[in-house]
Amino acid sequence: MEVRALIDFTLTNRRDRRLRNALISEVKPEREAIAGEVRKLIDQASQHVEIILAGEIEISQAVWNVVAGPLRGTGARMDVRVLCTRTALEQQRFEGDGDCNYDCDGETGSLKVRVSDLPRLTAVIVDGRKALVCAESAVGGRASVIQAESVNRTLRMLFESIWQSAAVPSQLSSFGRRDRSDTVRQVLKYLKLGHTDEVAARELSVSVRTYRRYVAEIMTMLGADSRFQAGVRAARLGLLSAAHSTERDRSKPPPDLPAK
Repeated sequence: MEVRALIDFTLTNRRDRRLRNALISEVKPEREAIAGEVRKLIDQASQHVEIILAGEIEISQAVWNVVAGPLRGTGARMDVRVLCTRTALEQQRFEGDGDCNYDCDGETGSLKVRVSDLPRLTAVIVDGRKALVCAESAVGGRASVIQAESVNRTLRMLFESIWQSAAVPSQLSSFGRRDRSDTVRQVLKYLKLGHTDEVAARELSVSVRTYRRYVAEIMTMLGADSRFQAGVRAARLGLLSAAHSTERDRSKPPPDLPAK
């Protein structure tokens, strides 16, 4: 069930309006309002914070700016995990390669960042008890502060399941220009289609040994132990989508030439 649908379900199934309002409260889906609510949540955090940055860039930036304060030594110790898209990664300024410690009033906290293909969602989960969720819907963006145990449990399960197969930024950056190269895109495509090494090598006009070396390098960069896992992680990172986009672009005639 989608997070937004789960929130609506929780609201409609609580007969006591006062109880509903205590569990889930709506927030204006605006940068300033959301930043204010995130600040309140972070002030209450005592152990850990999970963050998803995959919605509108302005909202994600506002959320991260609030969270980054305690990481710079202005608040209490926290262990912070961040799941973000490649776009959000390029917008934010995370330290190190995705795993690092920081000093906060003499205490040591940790920051871990992972990158994945994510639904259009921005969320902050504090100590597994409270959360702020900004989700896009057919009628526009909606934001809520949530104290409903069932919703927060589902949010954490969603976070944990994606976290397990997400990539650290250093794995993504190790692709460098490779993820834009025709060869890597082609190899990713052949892996997804399940082509044999012999067929894929022939399509690329390389030896089977060379093709297998390409595959091994891609698996290493993705931190994968198997070809299947490499395919899953490539999909999570949007690399397979990039490969398909390239194929579509190639099939289009140049702008100044008529289609046949």
